[in-house]
Amino acid sequence: MWRRQTTVLLLVLGLVLLFGAVFILAKERRLSAGPTLYAVEGKVLVDGEPAENLNVAFHPLDGDKNQFCPVGRTNGKGIFHLMTRSEADGAPAGEYSVTFVWPDGLIDECECPDPALHDQLKGLYAKADQSTFQVKVGSSGNSFWFNAWRPSVDDPLR
Repeated sequence: MWRRQTTVLLLVLGLVLLFGAVFILAKERRLSAGPTLYAVEGKVLVDGEPAENLNVAFHPLDGDKNQFCPVGRTNGKGIFHLMTRSEADGAPAGEYSVTFVWPDGLIDECECPDPALHDQLKGLYAKADQSTFQVKVGSSGNSFWFNAWRPSVDDPLR
């Protein structure tokens, strides 16, 4: 009798461990799956010239369905590739409002409480709800060009 109880106990314990492992693996897979991402590239010109080290962010217009805000940074030719989870992995399909912040290099961006304080564009393109740039990301053809202008030093835009 003791042997039968031990066998049943070991069987139950084995099933609990098996189902626990399956639950943990399924949870990990759900968390890492996320939405399908599509390659997105673009170019940003400011006053007709490529803007280097300009931060680009795509803010979803339908935040309920899309919780991601893909970002990128321009290279010396003004070209960026968006990332959502890892470098240049793209963005989920959807409509976005596009913002730009172009750090002036005077301070480390991470130490500044308001990045717009050191924005060469004076915060003109920094707010998603005021952006005039809107795009639609789909399964292909996601190459966007943006032309912005740099406010003069005297422009009180903020």
